[in-house]
Amino acid sequence: MEKREHERINVIMAAEFSCGSSYYSQCLGTIMNISENGMRIESCKCLPLNTEGKIVIFSNNNDVHVPIKISRLIKDNGFYDAMGIEILNPTLKYIELVTSLKSDS
Repeated sequence: MEKREHERINVIMAAEFSCGSSYYSQCLGTIMNISENGMRIESCKCLPLNTEGKIVIFSNNNDVHVPIKISRLIKDNGFYDAMGIEILNPTLKYIELVTSLKSDS
């Protein structure tokens, strides 16, 4: 039984994420999978659990800005190196990006 509401698409895409704290401004990461309502980002710096912020996805010179919430922290080899991201209000550009990625896969 599939536990996710939306199918995740495996990708490798660059992203920048941040929240209100100056320590967490302009953090870089790699999107490993993406769907209409969330994604997984790997990064050497993770935002705290339940933090709300924003993400900029770099896609073919057409940056996509989306508000996010950190819903899960993923630990590997003793370090938090990935985050489960919930998309709070998917923008039209975000939905179009995910739709185009689905049609490419």
